[in-house]
Amino acid sequence: MAIVFTPFGDVKEEDFPSCAHFTKRKPADEILNEFYELGRGKSKIARDTIKCELNISYGESPREIIDVFYPSNVTEDTGMVIFFHGGYWQEGCSQDYHFLAIPITSSGRICILVGKDLAPQASLQESLNQCRKSLSFISKKFWATSEIIIFGHSAGGQECTMLLSTDWKAYDAELAFYLKSKLKKVISICGVYDLTQLIETHVNDVLNMSWKEAISVSPIAHIDQLYANLRSYDCEFIMINVENDAPTILKCSRIFERVNEIRKFGISNNLKVQLHL
Repeated sequence: MAIVFTPFGDVKEEDFPSCAHFTKRKPADEILNEFYELGRGKSKIARDTIKCELNISYGESPREIIDVFYPSNVTEDTGMVIFFHGGYWQEGCSQDYHFLAIPITSSGRICILVGKDLAPQASLQESLNQCRKSLSFISKKFWATSEIIIFGHSAGGQECTMLLSTDWKAYDAELAFYLKSKLKKVISICGVYDLTQLIETHVNDVLNMSWKEAISVSPIAHIDQLYANLRSYDCEFIMINVENDAPTILKCSRIFERVNEIRKFGISNNLKVQLHL
């Protein structure tokens, strides 16, 4: 049974300031400054104290790189966690999130952070293709890993969900086999699932998406393939939203209403929804 994509609509321009605008703890500018200050400080500690390989190229663009952090005890079958950063597809870089390597390597897993081109230098479809290419590169470098966990925040959550919504057999049959045997979990934190709502907002001034492209990179428009992959790979898909997130992020959570459809596909145990953390 096909699931029909329906745009959300009824989105107001004022729903699109920085997500930090909606925090109740401190003013938005203080929150952002605190995040970057703490994050960059902890990221430096990670680089200084954890064995790592930085700026490994997986493509021709200078931003097509991965940064790899290793646990103290590593073998060829050590599991790994792959992270895609957010920033409305136009801000940020993987280096700002090196602090994630501290808990991930402490758990005994390899931590990989993926860089890619951002708008306006690259379209969202081009950035997504780079994310796919990074997985192809990672699969060859870490062919013997025992497990893969993929996660991302905001725009990175959209990218993770689109990766799970990719027809990998058509894209790369060898990579499809690799993911089927290795992929255990995909986690989208405050992901954006319908990008058509961005078209008439200031966010699209930089993204410059057409309606056609917005649909092509909206996970909710590819939900049939997402469910097919969940069945085929038998992996877990976890979607997380927080209480004081941007209204647009929360509106995107309409995808959660599709749980009844998921049950009809017989994969309800593979999807977990966590709201208002």
